[in-house]
Amino acid sequence: MSTLLNEIVIRGLKCLDISLLGCYYLILGVSAALIINKLLEEKEKNLEKTSTIKLILIVLLNTSLIMIAAYLMRKIVEIIPFPLNGIMGYDHSRIKEIKGGVIIAFSIMCFQTNFKDVLKHLVYDRFKISK
Repeated sequence: MSTLLNEIVIRGLKCLDISLLGCYYLILGVSAALIINKLLEEKEKNLEKTSTIKLILIVLLNTSLIMIAAYLMRKIVEIIPFPLNGIMGYDHSRIKEIKGGVIIAFSIMCFQTNFKDVLKHLVYDRFKISK
């Protein structure tokens, strides 16, 4: 019976830990996306008049900033202690979700409208890859 109780507590702690990690990454991801948008705010709204090389450079720079932001977010979240770590042997550092891949991608890409527009324009209009 003690083993069953221990298992239930560990699973509950893990669910709580995953939930907190998701919240951290969502907040940091949205913040990073808004900062990147501000940094790369394109003055020229007309993509048709922008050279293909410039569009490619914008996409590459945006991708680089997203990857750097994701790296920094992981480093920040890794140092945030889980307040219930150690209860019944629970080890926060062993949780796979601490890397935050899916929620980082979701939260950043949702707010990267300029990035999506430029990428779609490049793929569909400039490179003529069908929809």
